[in-house]
Amino acid sequence: MLVHRKSKPYDPKREEKPQLLKTLNLPWNARKLFLGLVLTASLLVVLVTATALLYARNQVERGLESSTANLANTLALTFESKIDTIDVMLQSCADEISRRIAKGETDVAQISAYLEQQMGHLPTVILRASDAKGDVVYVPGPGASPTNIVDREYFVHLRDHPDAGLFVSRPVVGKINGKWIWLFARRITTADHQFGGVVFARIDVDNIDKLLMQIRMEPGSSIGVRDASMGLITGRVSSSLTYPIQTGDTRVSAAFTNALRANPLEGTYKTRVSTLDEEQRTFSYKSSARYGFIVNVSSTGEVPLGQWQRQAWATGLLASLFVALMLGFSALISTAWRRQDQSVLALRQAHETLETRIAQRTEELEQAMRKLQGFQEELTKSEARATISMLVASVSHELSTPIGNSVMVASTLKDQARSLQRQIDTGSLKRSDFSDFLSTLDDGTSMIESNLQRSEGLLRTFRQVSADQASEQRRSFDLRQMLLEVLKTVEPSTKRQPHRVVLHVPEGILMDSLPGPIGQVAINLINNAYLHAFEGRNDGVLEIDATQDGRQVTLSFVDNGAGMTQEQMEHLFEPFFSTKIGRGGTGLGMAIVDNLVTKSLAGRISVRSTPGQGSRFDITLPLVLP
Repeated sequence: MLVHRKSKPYDPKREEKPQLLKTLNLPWNARKLFLGLVLTASLLVVLVTATALLYARNQVERGLESSTANLANTLALTFESKIDTIDVMLQSCADEISRRIAKGETDVAQISAYLEQQMGHLPTVILRASDAKGDVVYVPGPGASPTNIVDREYFVHLRDHPDAGLFVSRPVVGKINGKWIWLFARRITTADHQFGGVVFARIDVDNIDKLLMQIRMEPGSSIGVRDASMGLITGRVSSSLTYPIQTGDTRVSAAFTNALRANPLEGTYKTRVSTLDEEQRTFSYKSSARYGFIVNVSSTGEVPLGQWQRQAWATGLLASLFVALMLGFSALISTAWRRQDQSVLALRQAHETLETRIAQRTEELEQAMRKLQGFQEELTKSEARATISMLVASVSHELSTPIGNSVMVASTLKDQARSLQRQIDTGSLKRSDFSDFLSTLDDGTSMIESNLQRSEGLLRTFRQVSADQASEQRRSFDLRQMLLEVLKTVEPSTKRQPHRVVLHVPEGILMDSLPGPIGQVAINLINNAYLHAFEGRNDGVLEIDATQDGRQVTLSFVDNGAGMTQEQMEHLFEPFFSTKIGRGGTGLGMAIVDNLVTKSLAGRISVRSTPGQGSRFDITLPLVLP
């Protein structure tokens, strides 16, 4: 610090030069801090943007694994249910034929008529029965050609194994129609425990193909069904009506073989080399422990990965534009400071030319110098106020709107900086103008910081919901808070429609359960209301309520939509049932809801509805999952 001694004569050079140096040197600390903050903020935007995009890509891949696994499990359950029904029908037919043989009632026409009556329950299944010699004598319908099946694997197996149960064959070519069939058979045992023949049911592979054709598949996905010996029963790919390999083909990829070796019942794996093509695919398979067949579902992720790539390009472009604007803004500010230094230096040089007149005009010079010192001190304070704090706190994968706002503010600040530069160039800069610029700069940086904090809050909410659905991790949570987070995740899609979702769930309902499946149930019911109940309406309201009763809670979803008929309610939870197959509906949404409620969450679900008066879904769940 400088100390002035009043005992010495006044020396303008000794007094004034340090003040000018002070004016020139002090702002460099603020300038370095400003440039450092700009570079740090730009680097932070790049790093957070890259992290958000990588996280989004990971979520897309997890979504592929989850969707393929859900479809594989659903199809496996559907086929098992179908075979269960066939087995019950075969057992009933075998018992009836055994009873009639024991009573001597072996009239072929009567037994054939009985088989035809049973076939009425399953129109896609063909029933036949043979005697102990393998002759197919019991054939529903007129005009059937005589056939002998003594060489068929299922006949030999059931004849030689009295205790055998249901026999599930590999796909074979039928002797009658020459088409590929999937066959199921049971042994007919006489009253004296002797072999009396077999009763068998067949399903044409063409009928299974028709079932698979009803499934809405994303581009690049496939479904394959194989028997216990890995022979192909049937399959479907989204881009073609025919499967790349033929029925009965046992070829499988090495990746599939390794996955089955590691986990024979179910699993997920990724490979670029398969029997379908050489594209990178995510496969999920589910084996039937009871009947031995395997359902294998794959997807290339063409749709979600394409959406992610478009999002990555847009987010990267916005982040690059933001960084470019920040760097351009800092360059303009640096140029303004540099020209201000030149102005101060020119002022110093002008002052030095006046030193020859100091002796004659001492009093005037002292007054002028005091004014000049006050002006220089004010400039120093103004420059110190030009320091800018951190502009960016956090950016997430939902950056589009907040970063767009930030870019707009940065563009406004850029225009203000250019205006300030023009005032400096023309010499019309006033202290009030500079103060106004600093105030605008402070407001702008505050708006940028607020937008980025908003992005960070959105990311935190989305991360919690997606983590719950991906991992199905059990934890304690407040039911209302969890449902609020779910509503935030679906808000971007629901807010584009005139309908409303109203949450009446009270606070304080604490659960120790699986928030992921509960959230998935809520999302499916919301989507079901918007897709089906509110079609053709613009005043749809879906109310969500919860009532705690002892150690359980009842979660209710009530809409004022179109409602359902009794027939629709009877088939509501069946897989592949939908009134919008091919028009946005898959027929799996409510089946998944029923599966999650009854199996994953140990609860129960009921539905009440009247056409034209809306629907009500009541879901009762234990507060603490067993």
